[in-house]
Amino acid sequence: MTGLLEFEFEWVDMPTNTHTHQFLEAFRSASGKSLRKLRLSSPISKCKEFFGTSNNFPYLEDLDLTFEFEWKSTTDSDGVSTDPPNTEETELFTTVAPFINQHCSTLYRINITSTSCTDLAAFFTSLCEMSSLRHLFLSLHFSPMTLSDPTGLENFVEKHANNLHSFVVPHRWGCPKKLASIVRSVTQAHIRTKIPYQTQF
Repeated sequence: MTGLLEFEFEWVDMPTNTHTHQFLEAFRSASGKSLRKLRLSSPISKCKEFFGTSNNFPYLEDLDLTFEFEWKSTTDSDGVSTDPPNTEETELFTTVAPFINQHCSTLYRINITSTSCTDLAAFFTSLCEMSSLRHLFLSLHFSPMTLSDPTGLENFVEKHANNLHSFVVPHRWGCPKKLASIVRSVTQAHIRTKIPYQTQF
């Protein structure tokens, strides 16, 4: 199979083993030169397996990522997690963000949803400018635990605001004030210039 245009993969319960690697290799072989839309739903801990050795997709336009909540199963006798601290944050910073940045010139739509408890601050800070980005969807929990410093996210949105045709943030509770202000000001600017614009905030 070759010439794959769209790929959707929900990787939650499937273990990481030889069969998984074979499946991912088959996906890369079928889509490396043609993929335009990628949708991945998985815990952050599995992102390295998916993105770590991915080929460049020169025509990738639509990226939909869902960072799923993951129970910590490694605990000591007192029930305290023995997982290394900040593992998921490192995974996002060293694996997922570089993959997104690698496609910064072609990505037209980005959808990021997170039910994870991981802090996304460093992830958003490390994202570069996307010259083709026109549609942005962010479904996040705005809390000190999951976004300890909103500056990176605010700067990312601010850099792209004037080029966006749609910007959706369905969960407004706890949203940083600057981010809310950016959305409102850009929406008004589009209304004044009569440019079609969709926002949900």
